[in-house]
Amino acid sequence: MTPAQRHVIRRRAQSDSEGTKPRARASQFELMRAQLAEHRRSLKGIQSVERKAAFKRDFLQKYGPYVEAALESGEPIDEIVSTVMVWRIDTGDFAGALPIAEAMIEHGGEMPDGYQRNAGTVIAEDLANAFLKPGDDETERPALDLLERVGEITAEIDMPDQARAKLHKAIGYAQREAEHFEPAMANLERALQLDSKVGVKKDIERLRPKLKDA
Repeated sequence: MTPAQRHVIRRRAQSDSEGTKPRARASQFELMRAQLAEHRRSLKGIQSVERKAAFKRDFLQKYGPYVEAALESGEPIDEIVSTVMVWRIDTGDFAGALPIAEAMIEHGGEMPDGYQRNAGTVIAEDLANAFLKPGDDETERPALDLLERVGEITAEIDMPDQARAKLHKAIGYAQREAEHFEPAMANLERALQLDSKVGVKKDIERLRPKLKDA
């Protein structure tokens, strides 16, 4: 076999190998989409929020490898992966939802059907709600470092002022609990600037003496 012939064969092999990757991804997408449709039908028949969360935890295990591959690809996020992000938030897996939100902010993508909010607004507002919701077990709330990271990655995202105010409020409360009084004051004041009804005026007044003492 001549060198030219060997070169042609290598090029064909390389082309065939590269061509299988998109086909494999497309096939896997169809399988995952069919599975997601089945899981959504199952969830529609459940009225209990608690039971729905339990089912979502079970379902989420089936999407792990697909999500990892999607995040590694650097391509725009599809509806399957963004649904996983939402379900992870719903089940309290805030740290697991964050990488998907970061990928969507960086590379773009589509939110699940029926969602009018973009990924940045969803991760910001839903994590803030999870922290601020009264009566929640503290172990089920997003941690301070996670809230601060969400604040960083969504800083330039367009979202309603009320949603961003809620995030600043949650970060401020978490920082206050950690006795980081100066940044807590900055976040609470920023929350008030964005939304006069966010409910932090008394918190700011109570924080002033602590900030002065510190």
